[in-house]
Amino acid sequence: MEVRREFNRDNIEVCRHCNNEGTIIVDSFAGPSRVPCPTCGGSGLVRKRITGVVTVEPYEKKTP
Repeated sequence: MEVRREFNRDNIEVCRHCNNEGTIIVDSFAGPSRVPCPTCGGSGLVRKRITGVVTVEPYEKKTP
């Protein structure tokens, strides 16, 4: 008998690209300037979705 379970999990986490500031520093010809973080869109937070499948099945021992 095999048991299979699928799961979806959403987590709100701090953006690792801008460290929850919402902006990053970009170097240009006019000097460094701050622009909105492209990863989080300027919010400083991201949603991480974890999707997976767990399968549990019997294990047959091999005897010598």
